[in-house]
Amino acid sequence: MKAKCLSHIKQQWGRGLIEGVVWELPKPVPPSEHQIKYRLVYIVAG
Repeated sequence: MKAKCLSHIKQQWGRGLIEGVVWELPKPVPPSEHQIKYRLVYIVAG
């Protein structure tokens, strides 16, 4: 099984941009015991 994207958001927020992604993995990535990986970023235009 490949990683499966469960959620992906991207939107304008104030002067910047917010993006979040949640993945379900085929097996946990050590040292985690769960199969979820995520990314959340807030980028402000300079």
